[in-house]
Amino acid sequence: MAKPFLSILEASRLLGVSRRTIYRMLGRGDINSGKAGTRTIIKRSDIDSIFQKQKDNGN
Repeated sequence: MAKPFLSILEASRLLGVSRRTIYRMLGRGDINSGKAGTRTIIKRSDIDSIFQKQKDNGN
């Protein structure tokens, strides 16, 4: 079963992009994040929705 929350590093590895790109996506509002103490975490469902949007747009 996939983890419901990902760290910045895990999200970047999953998407095959740099950590900086993940931070840019957060800044643009493409994905949302939360804090767990000092760690930034991202909902896995937000990452999955990126792919769903692309599929819906015919990409």
